[in-house]
Amino acid sequence: MEGASGDQTAQDEEAWPSASGGGAELRGPPGPKRFPCQHCGNSYEKAIWLQRHVRVHTEDRPYVCGKDGCTFAAAAYSALANHIRNKHGETFPCPVEGCGFVSKQRHRLMIHSHKHVGGGGEGGGEVDYAAASAEATAQLAAEAEAAAEAAAAGHPGET
Repeated sequence: MEGASGDQTAQDEEAWPSASGGGAELRGPPGPKRFPCQHCGNSYEKAIWLQRHVRVHTEDRPYVCGKDGCTFAAAAYSALANHIRNKHGETFPCPVEGCGFVSKQRHRLMIHSHKHVGGGGEGGGEVDYAAASAEATAQLAAEAEAAAEAAAAGHPGET
């Protein structure tokens, strides 16, 4: 039985993954959930998490789009960012003539592109994905700059 208690101690000492989701950082077990929701009873470790959750129950939608007269409003900044990208953002068409594939997300185009490499798939032929990659890199830089501006405006981590 001595080995069993030793195993239990090892399990107790295991680190929990960080809330950031990165996986590289480790921290102890979650703290006490001291902030209960008055609407549903869910409890949260941090007051800001409760504040964000309460918007599920209320009509509070502080993040408004306003782009091209759009009236979309969201309870979380990240939902607004997703809306802008998906409804008002740039499209990424496949460069293969006759293919017709179009995506609102650059990574979906890159996944799609694999069907054309080596002459296979619809449209056939090789595509200069190096040029497409240079455009994608420029777009990523622009998105990173926008995220930095959003963080400076008081919305860090929610882009």
